[in-house]
Amino acid sequence: MKPSQGSARLFAALALVTGLSQFHRAALGVVGPELAADLGAGAGLLGAANGAFFAALLLMQVPVGLALDRIGPRLTVAALALPAAAGALGQALAGSAEAFLAARFLLGIGCGASFMASVVLAARWYAGAGLTTALARIFAMSQAGILLAGAPFALAAEWLGWRGAYAAGALLTLALSALWWLWARDDPPDRIAAPRPAETLIEALRGQVAVWRTPGLLPVLAMHFVGYAAMATVIAVWAGPYLAEVHGMAPEARGAVLFAMGWRWSPGCSRSGRSSGGSGRARGPSRASPPPRSSCWLHSRRGRRRRCRSRSRCWPRSASVPATRSWWSPKDARCSPTTRSGAASPR
Repeated sequence: MKPSQGSARLFAALALVTGLSQFHRAALGVVGPELAADLGAGAGLLGAANGAFFAALLLMQVPVGLALDRIGPRLTVAALALPAAAGALGQALAGSAEAFLAARFLLGIGCGASFMASVVLAARWYAGAGLTTALARIFAMSQAGILLAGAPFALAAEWLGWRGAYAAGALLTLALSALWWLWARDDPPDRIAAPRPAETLIEALRGQVAVWRTPGLLPVLAMHFVGYAAMATVIAVWAGPYLAEVHGMAPEARGAVLFAMGWRWSPGCSRSGRSSGGSGRARGPSRASPPPRSSCWLHSRRGRRRRCRSRSRCWPRSASVPATRSWWSPKDARCSPTTRSGAASPR
């Protein structure tokens, strides 16, 4: 994919705005112990604060969907930048646990459109075979926000205090929102914008019901609930207090650990796009005819395997069965096709 200048700027804008949301989600664990102590609250404050953030994200999805249809992603994200910056600054100024919870909720409202705007714009700019890869790359780049919430945020907290670090996060929010406004566009410049009738609230709710009826959605949600939720909870809530209380780590050391965790998260997001082949489907073995010379292996009676010394073709029973490597069974003296992992293909 060789994007034009406008497409490259849009890609950078999407990565920045989603990365900013990731930063605000994760910028709690590394300073959690000091924050809770200064506000006179226990570790439960961290869980409640992150819950307030995600509760705001949940409540914003229907209004955000309506706004994306009516005024477009560019203006929607830009308008929500103000409550996002106000919430980030409110964290720095909070004098009590209740005020901090309110600031986190306001911050969640401000971040409510980041990811959905990215999905909508990626669908418009990278429609077709490149959509899956584009989304995977955007979300992989957004993990830079989690990295920023690790060691760099811990260093900022060491120099400025946790309040100063959160105030710097508010300035960062305004700066990246300005870049979003400069770089993001609702439609590619070389295409005529398709007519998009604005949805009513009832139509939006019906659309939500239609989404929940999508076949195969529940397994995807199960993976998201288990995989993402576990990772986000550990990084944003429990890793900081655990490393401080059990291992006695200072903020800098805790930040380094969280940085390492976030760093290993990003490659998985990037590879998920390649594994789908850019077509939105899981990539699997080809069902075409096998190559002229497939690697044929033989089973001995003891179950050991040895490679055929013959260069002859080893064809599967059916051309519709994927064959990248084949196995020979003494029982039927025929090669049984296998996948790349070596597991026998169904006959």
